[in-house]
Amino acid sequence: MAGLYKGKRAISGFTLLEALVATTILAVGLVATVSVFAASLKARSLAKSYEDARLEAESVLALVLESEPQKPFTRSGACRAPAGAAWEARGETDAFASHLLRIEVTVRFPSAGGWRTLVISTAQADRTSPPVQQKNES
Repeated sequence: MAGLYKGKRAISGFTLLEALVATTILAVGLVATVSVFAASLKARSLAKSYEDARLEAESVLALVLESEPQKPFTRSGACRAPAGAAWEARGETDAFASHLLRIEVTVRFPSAGGWRTLVISTAQADRTSPPVQQKNES
């Protein structure tokens, strides 16, 4: 940077305009970094909530299957995690295969953008009815 001359001595340093430009560039870089950091924290929090909801749903589904339900049912309760979440388990006879009980567990949990829902389902054969016989065509 060229120095300014006042008399016989050179005065060196930054001008006010150069300092403002450097500060602006630094501020833009910091804002971008902070916004990326904030977005990653939000995504991590949402992923943790979904993981907690999935674990809760799998736990409820295991308890339901352990009790060997034979007919349609509905049960519900509060989740241990995420905080404020609730679950509902429903068993319905399958519309296409009457010997199957379709079991669905729904977990609703709060997040920053409102309520989120996670659903897992499976089917269980009715053990009280005889197995379906396949006809052999010869």
